[in-house]
Amino acid sequence: MSTDQFTLANTSDADVVSHEEKQTPQQSVQPLKRTEVWAWYIQGSTYCGYGWISAFMLVPVLIQDMASKYGVEASDHSIPCDTTVAGFKCVTNIFGHFVDPGAFSLYISSLGSILSFFVSLSISAVADHGSYRKSLLITFSAVGCLACLLFFTVQSPKHYWIAAVLSPIGWICYNICSVFAHSFLPVYGRVHPDVLAAVARGESKSVVRKLEEQAINDISAFGFTFANIGTILLYGICIGLTIWMHGNYMSLEIAIAFTGVWWLMWIVIVAPWLDARPGPPMPKGQNWIVYSWKKTVRKLPEIFKFIVAWFILSDGINTITAILFVILYRDLAFSHLTSLYVSALLAFTAGLGSHVFMTIRRMWKLSTMTMNMICLALYIVELVYLVGAPYFTTSFGLRNVWEGWFFMAYNGFIISTFFGSCRVMLSELCPPGDESEWFSLYLLADKGSSCKDNVLFSDIFDIKDVDGAGKKFDKVSRINARSENYEMELTLDINNELYPLEIGEKFSLVLATSLSLTTAVGNDTSGTQESWREKVGGERTLADDYEYVMYGKVYKYDEGQGSKVSVYISYGGLLMCLEGDFRHLQSISLGENLYLLMRK
Repeated sequence: MSTDQFTLANTSDADVVSHEEKQTPQQSVQPLKRTEVWAWYIQGSTYCGYGWISAFMLVPVLIQDMASKYGVEASDHSIPCDTTVAGFKCVTNIFGHFVDPGAFSLYISSLGSILSFFVSLSISAVADHGSYRKSLLITFSAVGCLACLLFFTVQSPKHYWIAAVLSPIGWICYNICSVFAHSFLPVYGRVHPDVLAAVARGESKSVVRKLEEQAINDISAFGFTFANIGTILLYGICIGLTIWMHGNYMSLEIAIAFTGVWWLMWIVIVAPWLDARPGPPMPKGQNWIVYSWKKTVRKLPEIFKFIVAWFILSDGINTITAILFVILYRDLAFSHLTSLYVSALLAFTAGLGSHVFMTIRRMWKLSTMTMNMICLALYIVELVYLVGAPYFTTSFGLRNVWEGWFFMAYNGFIISTFFGSCRVMLSELCPPGDESEWFSLYLLADKGSSCKDNVLFSDIFDIKDVDGAGKKFDKVSRINARSENYEMELTLDINNELYPLEIGEKFSLVLATSLSLTTAVGNDTSGTQESWREKVGGERTLADDYEYVMYGKVYKYDEGQGSKVSVYISYGGLLMCLEGDFRHLQSISLGENLYLLMRK
């Protein structure tokens, strides 16, 4: 804690003496410029063109085609594969194992996603600290463009392995650019002119937060619209190339190369207008690569549920689109050209859906969570049809060409809104200065906000001082500590006889509304506030996992300048002050009863 002081009470909340808080001046910020946000829209439309056209369709189709032509009949491995036969069934020898070419192509795409996560998280600290975010965006765009050009080296079916090697490289560059580009979004929300004006007027944190959410939603929605427009333009060019070259494999390679050149060209063009928006300096003595991993490992217990939920949802939705492409190409005999047509339809309906849902959200003032629930409901309708129809009829359930067209358009109409709402949700959860690290975790699953439960706050603290102003009472020590993840300042009175702590020690601290492992009480004061004294039989509670537990009441909630707030809790006269960014404390309410749980 800085210079904040409060007086120890003896035994009750009535003895609490309020303190005078010294505010720090608000850090100056450069408001978001119109040219800057337009540059961000354009760069997003360029790398998305590679991702949606080449990474999602052209490269997997090229790998599948080349591997099939190099393969053998599935029923007789002595007969070379004849890809001109309708409904051919072939396998390819991959390291001594015969694998379906379509499955091999999907495995390569999955490998690219996994490698992308590890690489992006390893370098995310470089992007979050200092002014390297924009330069790294340009660097990986250049590497991605080079990888696209190298697809020209795939000159025959036996070179399918070259495409399989280049595919993950392209995935890594595309996804890292996606992480760095997405990481601008929460920054733009905080420096949006409407948000800064509200802060200058002294509006409450809830008003500022609402304006920030609105700004991020609008920027995200328009970003997806521009991405879809750029992708449709690229589709038109790729379709023209395919028609001109009669759909042979060289047309695929030229189209892939063009998406790479388009990607790099526009990044370079808009770079002068894209502000680097530098982050805080890297803490002294930290390794650039190891820093993000160490920090993320500490955070995983708090965000584990978010990662798991997002992984299941996004992976399932991406799998729907990927499997649709496989079915259209293999079972419904869509050609390369027809596949491009249907992909262009997907991009067009994605842009249309993004605009329609944005209008609906504004008209009815719907929250980000509500938009996600609407999208998930629409996906459930689709899955019910695709899974249920084949059980009742042999005429429907992706057995007709028109169904393929319809469901591609249907998925496109939903997908932009779903992923846009999810990245807005992550932007709202993202701590300032950790944008790239958080969107690297988003990337792990991409290839919401969580429901409120008992735990309102959790972090790891490093003790900086013990009884710095002198010891006031026997058996009571006042500790000053700083959190490692959210950079919160803590002043806390503890019973040093029951739980001694020393300078330099670390401990985990949790604030919870209940000790129950099954019942989320939240802010509902009518709910049952369970404690360790009410355990029966072999019942387990949250307290079983901690060493020191107290129960108290929030008696003061101060809003400081900028985004800082201070929360004060009295535990029968032992006081606590927790100060930091309001995003991490906004779930705590004045007058609320909370448990404090600690363990070393």
